[in-house]
Amino acid sequence: MENAEGGGRLGNDPEGADWMEEFGFTVEPGSYFEGPEEGVDVDEWLAAYGERLGMPNPLWVRDGVLPPDAREHLLSNEDGRVIIDYPPDDQPGLEVLEPVFDVVRSVQATYGVTDFSLLDRIPHLEELCIHDKIKVAATRHEWSELRSYDGPWQRGAVPFVSAPRLDSLLLRGATQEALDLIQGPLSSLHLPRLKLADGSPGWAHPAGYVSIHTTRRVDVSNLRQLASAEKVAFDGIGEVTGLDTLTADYPLQELVLENVRSLGAISPWKIRAEKIYVMGRPNVMKWVNEALLHRPDDWEERWVFDHGWVPGNPAT
Repeated sequence: MENAEGGGRLGNDPEGADWMEEFGFTVEPGSYFEGPEEGVDVDEWLAAYGERLGMPNPLWVRDGVLPPDAREHLLSNEDGRVIIDYPPDDQPGLEVLEPVFDVVRSVQATYGVTDFSLLDRIPHLEELCIHDKIKVAATRHEWSELRSYDGPWQRGAVPFVSAPRLDSLLLRGATQEALDLIQGPLSSLHLPRLKLADGSPGWAHPAGYVSIHTTRRVDVSNLRQLASAEKVAFDGIGEVTGLDTLTADYPLQELVLENVRSLGAISPWKIRAEKIYVMGRPNVMKWVNEALLHRPDDWEERWVFDHGWVPGNPAT
């Protein structure tokens, strides 16, 4: 499986590539994912890269080969994390991890890993990240130790989304059926590419941080659960409606509006939140300039604008 020019695999994610094009983003060669420079020790570079991503000392499985010190490595790192990095085309499953199934606690599978039938044999799985699609699902129905799932919404993901101890969820392409599976409070809930007929999501339990992005339209008029979140972020949304209606009764704590094309027919100044951050591309967020012409005298108490929209108000 070949990498796109300059690294990364936007070719494997056409929906993501379409979104980037629609919102005026381009990926220059080398900017999507930059590997180590020539002469740099690959293992040292990968360890440093893992640290930057908040994954201390993960075990990297490259080219479908398990490192000889894999068991010792997993026992020595903090979270038993394995990253399967773009396997050969003939290795779409988890067979390469079989010798260390008993000490793996976290699996991150990049594009090319689509067969998760052997996931059942990892007894203490706490975190799972799937970049590709689930073509062959695990058969186990209960994941009592799973705390984090980052992956696509498919039928094969039902046991992960409904795991009783789940604390962090990033679910791509979620439907209302998927959101109804959430069993309890979450520290973070990320929902890229929501797939809802009416654009109005809902879930039964609070989440500390909520992010909705890369979606055509979202209506939050009745999404009272946002009021309990410490931070709510919208990014890459065609239109976000209902913020005035929702916050009239349920003011937000911190709200981030990034690359949001439209807020509907409302005045942004009617949105109630302790702090509101506006950032992104001016050519995408054209409503900002119009709104600033009618800003109230006390706007600086709650609003922070990026990109020099307001003279003397640098983004913080």
